[in-house]
Amino acid sequence: MAVPSIRRGTSFAVYGFVALLFLPGLTAFVGCGGREGGQTNNASVVRTTVGEVPTLEQLEAFGVDFEKAVYSGNSVTIGRLFQGARTVDLALSGIELPAGDSGGFRTGMLEGLQAKGIQAQLGEVTRSGGDFRYMRVLDRTERPRVLFRILGVDGSLNYLEAVVELNPANQEVRAVDFYSYSTGELMTATLRRETMRYLAASESNTFLNRLTGTESDLVRELPNIMKMYEAIGEGNGERAMEIYANLPATLKKEKTILLARFNAANLMGAESGDFAEVEQAVHDLRETFPKDPCLDLLELDYYFVRNDMHGVMNSLDKLNEQVEGDPYLFNIKAGLLLDEGSGPGAIEVVREGLAQFPDDYDLLTQGLVVAAEQGERELFLKWYDAASAIEKPDPEFLGSLPNAATWLKDRK
Repeated sequence: MAVPSIRRGTSFAVYGFVALLFLPGLTAFVGCGGREGGQTNNASVVRTTVGEVPTLEQLEAFGVDFEKAVYSGNSVTIGRLFQGARTVDLALSGIELPAGDSGGFRTGMLEGLQAKGIQAQLGEVTRSGGDFRYMRVLDRTERPRVLFRILGVDGSLNYLEAVVELNPANQEVRAVDFYSYSTGELMTATLRRETMRYLAASESNTFLNRLTGTESDLVRELPNIMKMYEAIGEGNGERAMEIYANLPATLKKEKTILLARFNAANLMGAESGDFAEVEQAVHDLRETFPKDPCLDLLELDYYFVRNDMHGVMNSLDKLNEQVEGDPYLFNIKAGLLLDEGSGPGAIEVVREGLAQFPDDYDLLTQGLVVAAEQGERELFLKWYDAASAIEKPDPEFLGSLPNAATWLKDRK
């Protein structure tokens, strides 16, 4: 597919698991019994951990199979490769559920996950003409993860890292969790936070009194935190920042809260032109979570909106390093350099990208644009041959490039 274009001065509008914050199954279950007196005796407490790590070959095969399943829309295959029931178990691990309600609660959460979860969201991306692609296996510290990239037709960008295990029943590979760069957290963390919000509402002080430390502060402040999110959604950065300022110190170091602060500050900066608070928010995020990949995507979006091309270039490089190389990021950088008048720099970026991804058609066609603009005949013909071996470039596209028609005609 053609790479979606990036428009300068606009946001990447990154995809995230926003729908998971409003799980209909979970919301419906809130009204289903089990709330009288906040009873918790003999409640369900299950501790669950991620299972055995598959081999590298199994992880790579899973990546290919999951990409194919998303494009096919085969719910049975997707359900086999991503088992939401295990995700729910991991999310609820160690949480004491109301007595007699554990089965219904888990069912409600699973229904919500299936209705508005990853399958529905990725299906919408591909149906609208976007791109979902398996990239590679990443050797993360705690365990390997499988990396996928999401591109929207509007140029929106996100990466997902799948946490994968072997199913002990049949030794098949399955994903049980996803880390989204755009939200900065695992899917299970999102579900767990919503669970605590529900329990806090349904059990009042009984549930709150069993919590300690940051979890206790998080649940107690959830009404204010939700108001902060709502203010951001309404474009009211100033109100969101006021709420943030009054949160307990323990929460101000939580990643999701820091990300909300960043978004609120960014709204204020876009309105006033003063981005000092945004810079401080980025600094605090970097200081607290120095190696978190979500920050590279966040900074890329921030600098792009501000038309700060120096910042964009640095962020592209950091993100590219984080994902261990992506032809799309090379493509973006080359195009932006060409727009900035740095043709030689754009050529070097295409060369660097093709050294790692010699058969990437979109990067090759970007190379044709750069070489034609710079009058690099031999380089143009070299990349034309490489692209043609995959698919003949569109004649109309070639006709729009300076010198291309002459070079190809003279060659014959």
